[in-house]
Amino acid sequence: MDFSQSKKTFTEQDQKANEAREYLRQTDWLVVRKLETDKDLPADVAEKRAEARRLV
Repeated sequence: MDFSQSKKTFTEQDQKANEAREYLRQTDWLVVRKLETDKDLPADVAEKRAEARRLV
């Protein structure tokens, strides 16, 4: 399928939401690790995940 002629254009907000979802996907393993081993998430990751959740 060729999506080059797609009428849907991504806004800056769409792009930020996509990037936020990707960040959440990439750091989900840290949340699972916390649940399984009680090892804390790094503070910077916890803060960035909170911001990412606000964007999606």
